[in-house]
Amino acid sequence: MYSCREKVEKAVAERVAAGFVTDVIVIFRPEYRRAQERILEAREPEARGEKIRVLEAAMLKSLDAVAGALLNRGRTRAVPSVPVSLAKSSMNETSGSGQMVSSWLTNSVSLLASPDWIKRLAAHRLVTRIVTNKTEKLARPFRTEPRGAPPESAGVAWGLRHMGIPEVWAQGLSGKGVSVGHLDTGVDAAHPELEGRVAEWEAFDQFGNALTGTPRYDSDFHGTHTAGVIAGGSAGGMAIGIAPGARLCCALVLPQGSGTTKQIVRGMEWCLARGVDVLNLSLGGSGYNEAYESAVRHINMLGTFSAFSVGNSGIGVTGSPANHRDACAVGALNEQDEVADFSGGGAFVWDDNDVYVKPDLCAPGVAIHSSIPTAYVRETGSDPYDDLDGTSMAAPHVSGTVALLWEAFPYASASQIREALFATCRPLGPSFHNMHSGRGLIQPLDALRKLERIVRASKTPRRRSSPSGTANRVESISLPNAPPGKVAGN
Repeated sequence: MYSCREKVEKAVAERVAAGFVTDVIVIFRPEYRRAQERILEAREPEARGEKIRVLEAAMLKSLDAVAGALLNRGRTRAVPSVPVSLAKSSMNETSGSGQMVSSWLTNSVSLLASPDWIKRLAAHRLVTRIVTNKTEKLARPFRTEPRGAPPESAGVAWGLRHMGIPEVWAQGLSGKGVSVGHLDTGVDAAHPELEGRVAEWEAFDQFGNALTGTPRYDSDFHGTHTAGVIAGGSAGGMAIGIAPGARLCCALVLPQGSGTTKQIVRGMEWCLARGVDVLNLSLGGSGYNEAYESAVRHINMLGTFSAFSVGNSGIGVTGSPANHRDACAVGALNEQDEVADFSGGGAFVWDDNDVYVKPDLCAPGVAIHSSIPTAYVRETGSDPYDDLDGTSMAAPHVSGTVALLWEAFPYASASQIREALFATCRPLGPSFHNMHSGRGLIQPLDALRKLERIVRASKTPRRRSSPSGTANRVESISLPNAPPGKVAGN
């Protein structure tokens, strides 16, 4: 049982003591009926829409609670995930802001709150935690010296070759019919590598409000680079994208490389509401952010696979949301299978007795050749490409790989794909799962074989629906056997 003091994050408590209005996120304990619990426990992909509606209903109850706690009057109802205005006549000058932004993904509301409001909310039985709306940043990449053009016979970026992606492409796979949510600094949708691949777009402000109508653009260069690794083509003479047939749903949540927890959560919700199969988040904040706990849990529950960059601060340091227990955190390695010095990692304790380690696995993240916005290089006359280092570059290698696996087996579940990826990593350290390299290097072709065995062994394979609403028709594929003693993809 939380006390009021335990419910309030230290940084918030300090501001309350100083008498400051604070931008907070108020996290609620959801209350479900038994019928709603059964919907949330359903494994069928078709239940996704119903699950979101159950989460929205729980959020409405939380809005009722916060209105009652703050205004001492009758309950109010509002549409989830949109700003909620509270009557000005019910507030005094020290109350804070009359606008709340709710989140069904995290069962929380965020607002500028006075010390009095924070104390009232902390006393409410449904409130579990009050935290600050933290500043989040990119896992800022490093620029490497240009490696020079590879031999024409290669024609594929080294990271893709290193993972054996051409062998997966040889099975007729390109990520077609799979949608990938891309939360970043935006995207240059007109870049030759990405033209026609950005299916949907939205931008969000620091309070989580959608800026509908904002033109598609990249406020930095980071988003165009990570998008290129996921779904870029070969317009520049080298294949840079793992899943060139996938469709991207891009959300600008880090303008100029910096944003807030609210922006990122709302970007997640926007992508999930559009039925994305994969979420790529090459971003994070320092430390452990409790606001992401239910977000990561609900993403998995909705059947979406998410890949998070673990951070670029070296061993012993990780970024959030990658360091949450149920997140798939991705570290970076180079062409020699050496984990990059900057790649983060660490060990954590969950509920006082469950120790877990991050990252979960590694992927290429050094000297990654991909697209950057054409506007960035227009004045110099150089090509719109760059080689960058970072776990930001590693996570999209995982997201693109998942898109290929899901095209091959559209009826597989996110947990089955996760199992196939984790079980087939090639260990790079003394133990199977360590806090430097995780389980090791992702092996897409081996994961494809493993996933085929997992799906065939399941009792009732079900087809997942493509974004257009029509079922993909791929039932199974024939895969060549790996030669004895050789790891596929090397």
